[in-house]
Amino acid sequence: MGESEPGRARGRGRTSARRISLEVLVEADLRGASVAELLAARGEEEDLPPYAVVLVEGISASGPEVDEAITEHLRSDWPLDRLGAVERAIMRIGSWELLAGDVPGEVAVDEAVELAKRYASLRAARLVNGVLGAMLRRRQGAGHG
Repeated sequence: MGESEPGRARGRGRTSARRISLEVLVEADLRGASVAELLAARGEEEDLPPYAVVLVEGISASGPEVDEAITEHLRSDWPLDRLGAVERAIMRIGSWELLAGDVPGEVAVDEAVELAKRYASLRAARLVNGVLGAMLRRRQGAGHG
């Protein structure tokens, strides 16, 4: 990714990218709008971090796989569509990062939990931690890191 300094600067960039991705995904969910159109419009308004584009496009392209992975770890009486739009988007971001494997699993879970604490509630953060933590443990048990 070029000449950017690894570590803290990169981490802040990805944190910002996750926040922007959250906003785009929630807006698309609530308005029934196209994720691609919202992302393009947002890109015209501001310089988007490249990772925000990667996240939104990745989640959009892998939607059913991401949602299935989340659903496998939710209680059977609590389907994905029962979650609020913010919680659902946070779960999708964290799940996609876990499935893509480009981010250390613990980082993906921690970042999703922080998004939930900031933009949802402590209760949502606990739910996100439980679901994504279970996904991570399953992935690690399967030998993927």
